Formats: sequence, structure tokens, C-alpha cells
Amino acid sequence: MKKITFLFLLGMIGSAKAQVNLTSSLTACYALDGNATEPINNFTGTLSSVSPTLGHLGAANTALYFSGNNSSYVQLPNNSMLKPNEISFSAWVKASVLYSNQAIVFTKNTQSSFFTAYTIAIFSGSFVVCRQDANTTDLLYSTTAVTLNTWYHVAFSMDISTAKIYVNGVLEGSMNLGSTGFNYDPTRNVLLGGTNEPFNNYFNGSIDNVRFYNRILNNSEVSALYAEDVFCSEIATEIPKRQTLLSGAFIYPNPAKEIVKISGGNGLPYTYVVNDLLGKEIFTSGLPLEESSDYLIQDLPAGIYFITIKSENSPKTFKLIKE
Repeated sequence: MKKITFLFLLGMIGSAKAQVNLTSSLTACYALDGNATEPINNFTGTLSSVSPTLGHLGAANTALYFSGNNSSYVQLPNNSMLKPNEISFSAWVKASVLYSNQAIVFTKNTQSSFFTAYTIAIFSGSFVVCRQDANTTDLLYSTTAVTLNTWYHVAFSMDISTAKIYVNGVLEGSMNLGSTGFNYDPTRNVLLGGTNEPFNNYFNGSIDNVRFYNRILNNSEVSALYAEDVFCSEIATEIPKRQTLLSGAFIYPNPAKEIVKISGGNGLPYTYVVNDLLGKEIFTSGLPLEESSDYLIQDLPAGIYFITIKSENSPKTFKLIKE
């Protein structure tokens, strides 16, 4: 019976591989094998009072244990690619203690209260996705009740107007958001296992195999992540092949006052998106472009902007200084 089940699972995994692309728009991949090394975009994190532990497959030193106090977390880079207007997040988690509110991943907005740009947490015994603005708190709960010392695959997707939550590859909830946007605090880092706020929602347990995507994953892709769970090192061998498509991409001049010339490089069709320092999308090129194009910036306020160029789902982000 075990052999039949195993062969059936292999068939499911092979089918998932054929139908989905788990490297498309993958921004960061953290194996958390006793460290926070990130092989895709070198978004390596900093460990604070965490320790190596058994991973979700039972191997030693293949996950990180968070001790459930203010000093135990992983600080990820303060980078706009981890603060997009479309995000999907995936991780394996195991709670050792159930507090009232434990952040698995957390990013702050600019508010002193109602301060969550995005998070997935364990709250009152369930997984919950949250976003806030100055007046509104959106909460999306899982139907799964969390059991202590049990590994779960959790994922969520969120854009400006909608959110979804998944547990063990299954969609358990979706909602239209009342909050108006992410409104990211440009001075704050993304955190795993805590919030670093005066009321710190720290996590007590283990986290393994974290992934960030700059797009909305569909149901099949989340199911494939749960079933397949490709190693970050394997994914990293595929990503550079795609990123070479944008090796010739550029923006010019930089700094600029009136016009920025944008090119995808290598003669390949490309699109681009412009975000301000808080992550708000202010322009998109729409249909794919074949040649370099001019983006008029004379009406933009002086400051820092980010231009993300995409060719065949391979992104490259430039920081633009508007004089």
C-alpha cells in the first residue's frame, strides 16, 4: 500500500512540474539551512538569536528555530523587490507554543498604529493574513486549526485589492481588501519570526524553506510548492539562465531630470513598471515593447524611484534618482 501511495505522489509531482513554473518571478528563496543565505538575488538575511533545527523533512540543521522572544528573528534586506504591489509568500512552519499573535513574516507600513503592510501569522489558533492602512484592518483566516509541533505549508498571495490564504496546498480563504494599499515604510526591513514593534508579535517554533514571488501564484502553483518543494539551490541553477536575458537592460541617464531611456536589452520584448519609494505603482508600460523607449519624468517630484524591467518573466530592477 505504501508503494502504491508513493507512486501516486510521484505522478502528482510530475504532473505539477509539467503544468507550473515555480521559478517565474521568484524574488527570494531561503532554505534556512542554519543560515539566511539567499541564492537568487543575494538578499541574504541576518540572524538574531535563532538556531539550526530539524527541517520539515526531518533532516538535521535544515530549518531555523525561533525561541519566542523579542530578540529572536531574521532580518531580511530592506529592498523594494521584497515589498511589491503583487506578492506571494510560501513557507513551512511548526509552532512550539501558541501565543495570541505570532508573526511568520512581517513588513511595516508608514503608520505608527495600524502598522502592517503585509504579514502572515498565527492568531488565536489559526493562520491569518493581515494588511492595514490608517483606518482599516483586513484579516483573512485559514480554516485549519493549528496543532502544536506539526509542520504546515502556508502560503498567501496579495495585491492592491485581494488576498488569498493556503494551507498544505489548499486554498482556504480569499477576500477583497478594504485597506487602500501596502504603503511600505521605506526605512524598515522585512522580518521573519517577529515584528520588532513596541508590541512585538514574536514567533516560537521552526520555519523552513521560505519563498517570495513578485506575482500572484495560482492554485496549481501553490499546490505544486506543497507537493514538490524544490530546493533553493536547484532553483538557483535555473534562475541565472533566465536573468541572462536581461543582461543588456539599462536605464539612462541616471540621475535624470526630464527623460529616461529604458531598454530590455538583447533585442527581446520587455515590459517595465515604475514604483515610488513606498512601493506604489505610478506607471506601467502595458504591452511588450520591442525597442528602447522614453519615459517622461519632468512632472514627477524629485526623489528616488524604482524601474523594474521584465523579459520572459525575468525581472531586473534599477533605482532611478529624479533631480
